[in-house]
Amino acid sequence: MAMSVPEYGLGALYGFEEIEAIAFALQQDGYEGGGILREFEQEFCAYTGAKHAIGTVSGTMALHMAAHVLDLGPGDEVVCTPQTFQATMLPFLARKVEVGFGDIEPDTLCIDPATIEPQITPRTKAICVMHYGGLPCDMDPIMRIARKRKLPVIEDAAHAPGADYNGRKIGSIADLTCFSFGSLKNMTTLGRGGMITTNDDTLADRLRTLRGRGLGGRRVKRRTTAIGLYAKPEPAYSDHSSDSYTHDTYEVADAGMNIPMSGAEAAVGRVQLRKLNRMNGIRRDLARIYSEGLTAIEGVRVQPATEGRHSIYHLYPFFINQTATGVNHDALIRGLEAGGIRINNRFFPCHLTSYMRTRGHRFGECPVIERVWFEEQVNLPISPLHTPAQMRYVVEQAAALIAELREAGARERLRRTAPVGAGAARRPRAKSAKTRAKR
Repeated sequence: MAMSVPEYGLGALYGFEEIEAIAFALQQDGYEGGGILREFEQEFCAYTGAKHAIGTVSGTMALHMAAHVLDLGPGDEVVCTPQTFQATMLPFLARKVEVGFGDIEPDTLCIDPATIEPQITPRTKAICVMHYGGLPCDMDPIMRIARKRKLPVIEDAAHAPGADYNGRKIGSIADLTCFSFGSLKNMTTLGRGGMITTNDDTLADRLRTLRGRGLGGRRVKRRTTAIGLYAKPEPAYSDHSSDSYTHDTYEVADAGMNIPMSGAEAAVGRVQLRKLNRMNGIRRDLARIYSEGLTAIEGVRVQPATEGRHSIYHLYPFFINQTATGVNHDALIRGLEAGGIRINNRFFPCHLTSYMRTRGHRFGECPVIERVWFEEQVNLPISPLHTPAQMRYVVEQAAALIAELREAGARERLRRTAPVGAGAARRPRAKSAKTRAKR
């Protein structure tokens, strides 16, 4: 019997506790972040082990902020993964930074550390990695390369809140880690919102200036605090003068964009953070059902257990071997969707997108992701909203469809290889009209 499998829409669980938190935030801070945002940031630091956390309007904006405070610009290069969403690339493209691509590990779908260093040139100014599907990249060798080359590392952790690597939470390892709290993510802040973490005090100060309404740059202390005939008010009062009485600013490096997370969003984030381990645990339990069922299908492989790298299964990918099964990758995806199972394959290889091909990137540049993406990878639906019964149903449908496609493919191959005329030889010859007339 057919079963309804929910489409992608929400990645986290909401309850009355979020509604109560929003009401409290509106009474306390209105729509501004204020104290509730600071509390969320402190709790996020405690959870991840990061020294600083700066809440902003989206994960995409967190990535833009990271590119800004690293002073990336024309003539610079960044080494990145080809297996990520276009939002990871946008901050670099907007700042006219060239992107070089490593390749991926065929099972984890994360960047292969061995492919990073060959892409580094004298113009390289940063390395950007993405924890695909909630599985951490192999960060130790990546950080060793970065430190040897004196390059900062940006993590796109949109898929990885709560994931851990060798006992450390993602968010505490790289120079800058960018989280997204959109509606599809493992935790959310009213359908949007982001966070950027760092252990660097200077970067944190610049990020807060950029996130707010201030100015950052080269400043010189004034000899007097008077403005013409008017002395600085003592005691001071709120007059939006900022540091105008005490400093002269000669160069503006950071101009605040007023992009903090709102108080209501931060309030929801605090509730969601307390639920995060439980929601990630549900995803892991559901992923086990997928893995146990899919490994029983000939010609199918799943992501193997990776020592020290623990996924939170924002996505669940598996892999079909077209040669071993005789099943076409695209036909399998179309068949699953025709059966009511939404397949949202993520992400089309970045180096082959329209905006990267015009920058000189070509097919053949990243052979591993090209093979895996076009021939093997299938992403199945998974979220805390799904049930074990639904996961088992998806496995059953996948197994039945693969068997059906395998059989259909075998029949088609037999038809194509049958000798010409073989069918006619097995049938009795029809008598001609002349022969029948003689009888």
